[in-house]
Amino acid sequence: MTKKLRSIIITLSVGLIALVAYFVVDYIIQNQQADEVTKVKLTEFSASNIASLKVTLQDGQYYYITENADASSEDSTVSYKVTFNGLYEGLAYSASSAKSMMTYACSLTAQRDMGETDESEYPLYGLDNPQSVVTLTKMNGDTFNIYVGSSTNAGSSYYCRVDGSDHVYIISGAHGEMFTREPNDMRITQFSVAVSPENVASFLWRYGENKEIYVYRELEESVFNPFTKYFVSSPWANEMPINGDTFSELLNGLDVLYINDYVTPKLDGSDVNLADYGLDDPWGYYKITGTDGTVQEFSFGDYTDDDLKYYCYMLDHATNDIYTVARGRVSFLEEYKALTVTTPYIVNAYMKDIQYLTAEFDGKTSVLEMKRIYLSDEEKEELENAGETVVDYNTKVTLDGVTYDSYSMSMLYQCATGILIQGEYKGYEHEETPMLKITFQPFDADEKPCVIEYYKIDNNFCAAYINGTCDFIVSVKAVQGYIDGVQIVKDGGTPNYVV
Repeated sequence: MTKKLRSIIITLSVGLIALVAYFVVDYIIQNQQADEVTKVKLTEFSASNIASLKVTLQDGQYYYITENADASSEDSTVSYKVTFNGLYEGLAYSASSAKSMMTYACSLTAQRDMGETDESEYPLYGLDNPQSVVTLTKMNGDTFNIYVGSSTNAGSSYYCRVDGSDHVYIISGAHGEMFTREPNDMRITQFSVAVSPENVASFLWRYGENKEIYVYRELEESVFNPFTKYFVSSPWANEMPINGDTFSELLNGLDVLYINDYVTPKLDGSDVNLADYGLDDPWGYYKITGTDGTVQEFSFGDYTDDDLKYYCYMLDHATNDIYTVARGRVSFLEEYKALTVTTPYIVNAYMKDIQYLTAEFDGKTSVLEMKRIYLSDEEKEELENAGETVVDYNTKVTLDGVTYDSYSMSMLYQCATGILIQGEYKGYEHEETPMLKITFQPFDADEKPCVIEYYKIDNNFCAAYINGTCDFIVSVKAVQGYIDGVQIVKDGGTPNYVV
């Protein structure tokens, strides 16, 4: 093939491709323009002029959407409520879904006008027996119906017709799906305990064979709970503090408990037997008591599917509603060890609140003393004039009567309080003499001292006794770290310890 012939062929090919591209683009543009021309405004009502919206489904179920006067105010947008089959005023519903339904129905635009259609052709579009009939009733009693048929082949839109027109239209999938929602789909999809940690007085979790975890709020101030007001007393004998952030996460977990389906009240009004759902003898039970005395209770029953074992039934004791929820979201406390991470340290206390920290080990006694030296009025005034923070007293810290570097002394104190809980004590044998005994004596004479004794189990773990009761094991390395820290400070160094 000659170079000239090849050049001619290439030129013709490029021209042909350009010509095809032109017609394709022109076809798309023309169709887009055609779509724009056939878009039709089907409804244009003011929501404030609508008394009610009724959705009637193929199977005869129906529900109303009306203005919720209780939730509306002069300076806010109108809110709506749902009445299911005209019977259940108190049923929880999704306010946002109700508002979207009203908005869609009052301002509906067709994506395409299919043209005038004879009634004999309605079966082609599912309009002989529509999936739903949306009825708008105005304040003056006039009504307007939107008939929603089947979805298109692509499934991204729906056929519909409206009163006053013999045309068939195509509306968006979002509108079609909303207009064909079943009553349960208009109810809330997310369960909420609607309570913040600071408003919780106690939290009870009961599971298998009536085992309990009990978290309660201690309203009184205490030297040994500066970081939290929550304690757990079961299954442990001791009352150990719980990290406030973790407790908040626990409540947030319930606050976003997604509802997969509803069981009761049944929309046909029939009775429900708790035993049918394993809720007469539940495997799990929550009880949240608020500081204002309000109580929220939930029980958890059988799996909805014994093969999948993913969802379970949940009973809200306040309303007797039964939902299906993801079992894993509510059973994370079934193993109470999940709470051990919320109480990481053997003792929690601020250094400024402790007068003596007495450590006994290897037949020795070492005392870390925090001595308060109160300032006179003249000294306070001098601080104020210098623009410094006015305080009541200064604290002098000594170890066995000697003043060392303040940072080293602070780190030594953190060594004592920063021993992590490693796990639950299960009756292991241990040495009779404690490896280390630490006594925290508060300045407050009304506060009882906290006495911690560490007994060596093996080269890895110690049994930790708190005021005579043993529930936990800790690391031998951490205990030895404090013993070593005392000598390091005395030698003029700083304990190599990070809290």
